[in-house]
Order: sequence, then C-alpha cells, then structure tokens
Amino acid sequence: MVTLEPLIITITLQPQIVTLQPQIVTLQPQIVTLQPQIVTSQPHIETLQPHNVTLQTHIVTLQPTL
Repeated sequence: MVTLEPLIITITLQPQIVTLQPQIVTLQPQIVTLQPQIVTSQPHIETLQPHNVTLQTHIVTLQPTL
C-alpha cells in the first residue's frame, strides 16, 4: 500500500498596492495687460470770417387802380 501524503499548498497572494500619483496641473493664468490707446484729438479752431451782406431794400410804391 502506498500512502500518499496530501500536498498542502498554501499560496499567499501579495496584494498589489498601487499608489496612483495624482497629476497636479497648475495652469498659469495668462495676464494680458491691454495698453489703452490714448488718442489726443487736436481741436480744430476754425475762425469764420463773418460776411457782411448789405441788403438793399427796394421801396415799391403800388399805385391803386381806380
């Protein structure tokens, strides 16, 4: 008689501990400084020469028709 010893196989599974590194994304804000366009408009000073207009008054004498 052959007595077979039972094979006791103990398999210890090592749990895989996965540490996920979080990706820390720092977004640089774009700071746009807009230069204001300062437009200095030169005022046009127009000197208008006054025109002296002499109106001749016409004296019209109406003769009444009898």
